[in-house]
Amino acid sequence: MMMARVGYLNLALAALLVICAIQLAYGSIRLNTIAPPEPREFSSSAFEVVRVKEQGSTPIVLNELMERPLFWSERRPYEPPVVVEPEKQPEKQPDPGEKVFKDTQLLGIYAGGQHPGVILLHKDKRIRLNQQDTLEGWTLDTLNERSAEFVSASERYRMEIQYPKVNFSQQPNN
Repeated sequence: MMMARVGYLNLALAALLVICAIQLAYGSIRLNTIAPPEPREFSSSAFEVVRVKEQGSTPIVLNELMERPLFWSERRPYEPPVVVEPEKQPEKQPDPGEKVFKDTQLLGIYAGGQHPGVILLHKDKRIRLNQQDTLEGWTLDTLNERSAEFVSASERYRMEIQYPKVNFSQQPNN
């Protein structure tokens, strides 16, 4: 009786090994005969960055919770903060340089050599001005890495380099 059980056990083990060998052979043959998947083109939405609005507790709310604990007997009712309307600013006087530099854009600043200066787009013409040169009564006075200051009498006008805005969401035409 014991011998019969060992025989059935050997038979079951042999059948299990045969099934494993068949499965292994089938899997390797199938793996070698399957064509790889076709490459997909990326959609433009895969490269867009989505802004996520943070929904955390602000320090003001946390401070209020600390001041008014929930289960204290001394808890007082919520008093909304008083909103103070800002005073109206007096109308700003127009900048004296706005009239001259209305159609002018600062394209670049060069500081190499003995004569630093700027490159301007003035009334649709590119102009190079060295430091202390004048343009319609305004003298190029001070240069920084991103701005230039012009002086006329006691007035000062500061221009900043304006870089073009690049829109990355547009796809190139193929």
